[in-house]
Amino acid sequence: MIGPMPPPPDPAGDQVPAPGAIKAASTLWIITGVLVTFAYGYAAFRAYGAGDDRLAALAAVFTVVGLVLWRFGRALRYGRDHRRALMVCGALVSIAIIPLILVIPAMVLQYQQTGNHWFALPPAGSQA
Repeated sequence: MIGPMPPPPDPAGDQVPAPGAIKAASTLWIITGVLVTFAYGYAAFRAYGAGDDRLAALAAVFTVVGLVLWRFGRALRYGRDHRRALMVCGALVSIAIIPLILVIPAMVLQYQQTGNHWFALPPAGSQA
């Protein structure tokens, strides 16, 4: 028999809050991910409807990259160091000007000194 689920971790527990630069970078990654997901998802449906399977497949791949940006941007705020993956995905979707405007500041903000120190801290609840 399966027991009840354990309670979620307390976000205000002994975890050090994310620095402002990481929160700002996370927000920019999430916005970029949402925009890219919807834009390329729409492009994929249009291309598929027009019978252009290659363009539909390419747009579907970029839609998945947008979802990765969205998910990893959210995880960045909670201490998951996905900065390298975000850099690669951000570079992939920067072929258009709007994502580029959001990606460059996010890349700079996430590697500020306060963010580097925060990611170097041991995870919350670990014994040092």
